[in-house]
Amino acid sequence: MFYFRTGSDQKEALAASWGVEAMAITAISAALGLGRLIALPFAGPLSDKLGRRISTAIGSASYAIYLIGLALAFNAGTNGGYQIAYICAIVGGIANSFLDTGIYPAVGEIIYKAPGVATMGIKFFIAIAQMMLPFVLGATVATTAAGLTSYNMLFYVCGIAYIVLLVLVMIFPLPDADQMAAGKKEADRQSETYTFLLRIHRHDPDRFHLHRYFPAVAELCTELCKRKCRLG
Repeated sequence: MFYFRTGSDQKEALAASWGVEAMAITAISAALGLGRLIALPFAGPLSDKLGRRISTAIGSASYAIYLIGLALAFNAGTNGGYQIAYICAIVGGIANSFLDTGIYPAVGEIIYKAPGVATMGIKFFIAIAQMMLPFVLGATVATTAAGLTSYNMLFYVCGIAYIVLLVLVMIFPLPDADQMAAGKKEADRQSETYTFLLRIHRHDPDRFHLHRYFPAVAELCTELCKRKCRLG
C-alpha cells in the first residue's frame, strides 16, 4: 500500500505536503528495506528460541504501528510528517522480518504432513490480497481539504486488523506452544523415573548408574562373609 501511496503520481503531492524534495520520498521506501535488514539477523533466532507466537506478535504490533503511524504522518504535513513516516517505514521493515520468521514456520508446523502445501497456501492468500488491493483502494479513497488524494482510512483499517490479529495470536494455541508444554510434561515424567538407586550423579554425561556395581558389591559381601566364617 505504501508503494502505491508514494507512486509517481503521488510523490510531488507528498513532497509538497511534507515540505521536502520529491527524491526524499524514495528514501522512505528504502527505509522499509533498511528495517528488514536490521531485523533479519535476530528475528529468526528469536523465533526459534521464544516461539512463533512471540515472533508473530512482535510483527503484528510493529505492522499496526507502521500503518497507523503512516496515516498520522500523512496528516501531520510539515509538522514532522516526513520524520514520522521514515521511522514508521523502518518499523514496517522490522515487522515484515518478524512476520516472515513467525508465520511461515508456524503454518509449516500446523500442516506438518505437507509443508509444501503450507507455503503454497501462504503465497495463494498473498496473491488474492494483492488482486483485491486495487478494489479496496478504490472503495476507501477520499479527498482532503487541500484537494489531495487520501487513503488514510485503509491504513487505519489495516492497522486495527493487525491489532485484532495480535489478540488472536495471543489467545489461540500454536504448535510450538503445544509442543513445549508436551515436552515439559514428558521431561518431568522422565525425571521422576530416575531414582537415586539408578542414577547417583544427575549431571554425569556417562550416566553413572549404581546398578552396574551391584554384582561387585554382592561378591565383596560374600567374600567378607567367608573370611569371617573362617576366622570364627
